[in-house]
Amino acid sequence: MSIGEKYRKLLAIRKEIVEIDFDNDQVIKDMINLMTNNIEDTINYLKTDCSAEEFSWLSEIFREIVEICPSREFIDELYNLAKKYPEETKKYNVMSFIKEAEQFL
Repeated sequence: MSIGEKYRKLLAIRKEIVEIDFDNDQVIKDMINLMTNNIEDTINYLKTDCSAEEFSWLSEIFREIVEICPSREFIDELYNLAKKYPEETKKYNVMSFIKEAEQFL
């Protein structure tokens, strides 16, 4: 199963949770683990398979990903997706999450 398929399954669970504890909720931990297990695979997923909706939801954990796997290439790809999906980036203030994560490089 690809990283995108695994993420979509976790995202379906995440969408059902209205009030989430980012420090303790298992689905958040699982998402962070998935995205940091192999940062190259994560970057490839972002480049080739990440939808606008998936990107906006993933912004919740950009900082945590970079804290574990500091990667300029990851941040650069987030900026690329922000340009690719300007509507979602603006609607969900995604640029602020990218800039926050970038501080951990």
